[in-house]
Amino acid sequence: MGIFLVNMLSFHTPILYIDPFDTWTTTNDRLLYSWIDLFIQGSIYPIFSFLFGYSFIILRERAISKGESFPAIAIRRLLFLFIIGWVHAKYIWHGDILFTYSLFGILLLLFIRLRGKILMLLGMILYFVPNVIITVMMILASMVAGNGEFSLANETSARASYQAYQNGTYEEIREQRLMDWYLVNNPGNLFFMLFSIFPMFLIGGGAAKENWLRRVKELKRPFLVAIAITLLIGMFIKSTPYWLTRNWATEYSQDMLGGPLLSITYILLIALGTNHQRGIQVLRYFGPVGKLSFTNYLVQSIVSTMIFYSYGLGLYGQVSVIEGTFLALTIFLFQLIFSHIWIKYFYIGPFEWVWRTVSYWKWQKLMKRGENL
Repeated sequence: MGIFLVNMLSFHTPILYIDPFDTWTTTNDRLLYSWIDLFIQGSIYPIFSFLFGYSFIILRERAISKGESFPAIAIRRLLFLFIIGWVHAKYIWHGDILFTYSLFGILLLLFIRLRGKILMLLGMILYFVPNVIITVMMILASMVAGNGEFSLANETSARASYQAYQNGTYEEIREQRLMDWYLVNNPGNLFFMLFSIFPMFLIGGGAAKENWLRRVKELKRPFLVAIAITLLIGMFIKSTPYWLTRNWATEYSQDMLGGPLLSITYILLIALGTNHQRGIQVLRYFGPVGKLSFTNYLVQSIVSTMIFYSYGLGLYGQVSVIEGTFLALTIFLFQLIFSHIWIKYFYIGPFEWVWRTVSYWKWQKLMKRGENL
């Protein structure tokens, strides 16, 4: 849900090329955007990355327990993800993350045998050391350059996006989509992702090996201490562009340092929620939509682009933050209801079933009550 709220900004507006505070001028839009910026932007994808690494260890342990070849399963699984990610990015939406996950997933295989604590320590070092150094360098550069005018906007690129997605042909949209995708996924940015996405794979994998999220009672006090620390420091860093100054250093540290600290806070809070009956009851409402996370992620892209792009309703650039957020929550609510209905009759989602079938290279059970496809 958090990822969808952030992605929705990109579905209806060229967020890569605008300054949000110049584009959205109403008080309500600015307040809501600031809330998303502080509490969601940069703080949700690390959770997704953490869970990717966590699930990789679960997959490995299950494969070993069944006497199956984990490397073969993992390679097929990542190859399928690579193909789906490329199709998603090229033909549906430029903000795809699956393609990148497949590449770093291959790299994760090289570290998979390390002990849990080593994985977690390596992940934290690989994340925080380079990003702290980069932030300090940006601070020093801004001090030398002075406090000149700062803007994230690129008016030429923004106009091209509006023209393509609002009124362009499918081919023009595809060309714009690939340019937008390459802006984020060029080799230079992939280098930065190596110090953001991949370390969370390692931390998640280490947490799984240490059985971290299931030792809630044992680790309750350390969890509470960690929540207090990560929440305070994370919010302090994430809010710097609002109370200090907006420059490259504060914008970078907001997402790359403050974001993952809040992610840790959210992960620990959810883990603690499983230690209480009321928390379990609340979380169970979201269980089915999580079991269809792959399917729901792709459906969100298909539905949203059909709403905003010219080959659909053509509403690109005509939606406010308030309206876009309301739309995202409405679509997610329908997905939540659909997921509950689906899980009554099927074990996993349709895309999940295909993914698992390809991974294990044999037909997987889909329908409940002993029925198979």
